[in-house]
Amino acid sequence: MATYVKEQVLKYVGGSRTPVEGGSWAPLSPDYAALKKKIAGNRKANLELGGDMMDALDVKKKGSTKLSLEIAGKQAPKADGHNNFSGDSELPERNFIPDEDRSQTFVPSIWTGVKKILEGYSDGD
Repeated sequence: MATYVKEQVLKYVGGSRTPVEGGSWAPLSPDYAALKKKIAGNRKANLELGGDMMDALDVKKKGSTKLSLEIAGKQAPKADGHNNFSGDSELPERNFIPDEDRSQTFVPSIWTGVKKILEGYSDGD
């Protein structure tokens, strides 16, 4: 399940879309798009300038029924900034981790995949 969720988040982000239901996904400013083109070779708002932040994405099991998406270490402030968990970020908002405190969740297509995976298990598994 953790692998599926991580793959889906990376797929959405790579396509310049939010995997968060009702989440924000700001476009790149013209100046940043030009800089990104020089550094990364594209102008996509996909959170991949150098790749460090999305490479740091981890999905961990929390208890018996929850998963937690986390970015730790040096990349954590960027993740907080784009998700604006702290509420005071000046970075363009690009939600890729649902915020439980704001009652955010994943888009329905991700939940459909989660349900299909769960259907593969019986109550005894």
